[in-house]
Amino acid sequence: MSQKKRSVTFYSKARGSDIATGCEITEYEKRNGKTEGRVALRFFISDNSKEQIRFVCEPHEAYSLFFKINKVARSAVACKEQTLPHKIEREDGGKKTSIITSVTVEKWVRENRSGYAIVGSRTIDGKNNSFNVAISDVAALLYYGDFLKFLSCAQAWETIPDAA
Repeated sequence: MSQKKRSVTFYSKARGSDIATGCEITEYEKRNGKTEGRVALRFFISDNSKEQIRFVCEPHEAYSLFFKINKVARSAVACKEQTLPHKIEREDGGKKTSIITSVTVEKWVRENRSGYAIVGSRTIDGKNNSFNVAISDVAALLYYGDFLKFLSCAQAWETIPDAA
């Protein structure tokens, strides 16, 4: 029996380039295929490189991102709204590594044009990497926000062990 996966993926392509940047919003699955009650945003490039940024958030964080998207969509001027950054510190062989991941929703305005973007960024020991996925249509931006809102409610569950 096949299983359904709640997911939406969108892309943006730079002028004169065949390479697109994309973002997939989905229910979070561990590598063993089990869902965990969280929401994942995966930012990537369509050139088959392994480079990507995953931002896994709790249901309330996905809901907060829905509100940030709506705030940016309603703005008459250029603006940015950033999620609370996720910070991880690792120690490998005595060397500490600091990893900070965040998602930003922004509206840009230039001359008579405007547009939107959802940006996934990761900073590892001060070195920044980001994926900017441009969105020209406000209806599409609001749809992605509503999808985050839907997943935030659908993923608000926990597994309760069977009674012995």
